[in-house]
Amino acid sequence: MTAGGDTRAIIVTGADQAFSRALAQLLLSARRKGDDARYRWIVYDLGIDADRLADLHARFDWCDWRRVPFEDLPGFYAPRTRSFAWKPWAIWQVLADAQAPVLWMDSATIIRGDLQEVFDFVRAHGFYVALGQAAIRDRCEPAVMDRLGFARDLADMREGVANFIGFDPQHAVARGVARDWEMHARDADLLLPAKRTIARHMNDQAVLNCLVMPLVAAGRLRLPNVDTDISAGRPFRVVSTRNKLAPNVPLWADPLVRARYWLEKAADQALWRLKDWWQGRK
Repeated sequence: MTAGGDTRAIIVTGADQAFSRALAQLLLSARRKGDDARYRWIVYDLGIDADRLADLHARFDWCDWRRVPFEDLPGFYAPRTRSFAWKPWAIWQVLADAQAPVLWMDSATIIRGDLQEVFDFVRAHGFYVALGQAAIRDRCEPAVMDRLGFARDLADMREGVANFIGFDPQHAVARGVARDWEMHARDADLLLPAKRTIARHMNDQAVLNCLVMPLVAAGRLRLPNVDTDISAGRPFRVVSTRNKLAPNVPLWADPLVRARYWLEKAADQALWRLKDWWQGRK
């Protein structure tokens, strides 16, 4: 059972000071949608200033506020390193004792649709991740693939994007992915390889893909047929991701900020649809 006998599905997120305003934006969107009451919310403090944290606690007292104990973890877990090792750590802390599905959202997310369809998929298939447009070979160092035993003939598969991912703790395969992801994240050489031969090794996300995609190829996991809302003409509409904000943006500007991001993404997606149409004519 979850804490206090609460059987609701769980949403987990986290932020440091740099993303504290983005976190407020996410939690405001949850309240607008009624998701503050519909789901349990666990929010990890990754280093938010005391005054800002107190304000967030007061505004969003329906969240379960927790802290990542960076003093007890290796130095490369710190957000400033951009290893993102803290993310699989935080997810596993929740998932290990959960009975209900767990959904991670990066703090720069805005909820726009009904999350129930996501949780329904997680309950039915154990795992949820939207796909990006890049191939795994362009986002994961070959040495990391080799360390994890990732078959190179799978490297052309599209990467899953780890800013919005769901796990069902009752699904043995999905639970094993979360456990192994947290375990491998303890290895700095996997997340922050010293030798770089590609432009963008995606740290924790690269490791997750090396764990997930062989299971997908073997038919042991099924992914939803959805694109993330970056560089895609027809992405999923449930959430908008990567809505980054400076910490000093006032809260009263939230409608203006959301409108700006909506316009930017609508234009970007229209251009990608035009590109797809044009390539289809050739």
